Amino acid sequence: MDCYCDYEPPAFFDQEDYVARKEHRCCECGRLIRPGERYNRTVGKWDGLFKTFRRCSHCDLVVDSLKTRLPCYCDSFGGLWETIGDGYMDDLLKARTGDYFAVMRLIVAAKQARHGSLV
Repeated sequence: MDCYCDYEPPAFFDQEDYVARKEHRCCECGRLIRPGERYNRTVGKWDGLFKTFRRCSHCDLVVDSLKTRLPCYCDSFGGLWETIGDGYMDDLLKARTGDYFAVMRLIVAAKQARHGSLV
């Protein structure tokens, strides 16, 4: 199966998990990443510009789960929730493997964290 992502890939990038020493904002859900929390930091060069993206652990779990379950998942920083609405979840539901519910549990946990509920 050929995969197609509707954006230019970065010239280069590096991803690493960190523990926050100061507050940051998640590029996906906008939640405040507080000191002591784990998050994923991606730095790279897109369209000639050097950029840094920080993804909270909840959104990062959703992305990792989608990457594992969908071979053609396109990871676009800052577009996770829009991407989920573009049919990826429909693909999981049609597969009838239980993956849909596994990912939905992570999505609910991410939304609860964003709105301050206990996860």
